[in-house]
Amino acid sequence: MTDTYPDEEPITFVEFYAGVGGWSMALAKALRRSASKRNVERLAALDHSDICLKVLEHNSPSNKERPISIERLSQKQVEE
Repeated sequence: MTDTYPDEEPITFVEFYAGVGGWSMALAKALRRSASKRNVERLAALDHSDICLKVLEHNSPSNKERPISIERLSQKQVEE
């Protein structure tokens, strides 16, 4: 979401009830405004609404992970 800074590890997180990706956008914007140049890396985006998942996927085409329905979450996915 931001430029890469190899000397600082990214902030990794799982976005529960991701909606349209507001938490990811807010976190990235807050970090850009702060003195920190850390990157953010969303490991997974979860929601129960198929509509929200489709909007999130449309709004975040560069993310490597696909949004996942909480209702279809497998044990393997939770463990990963």
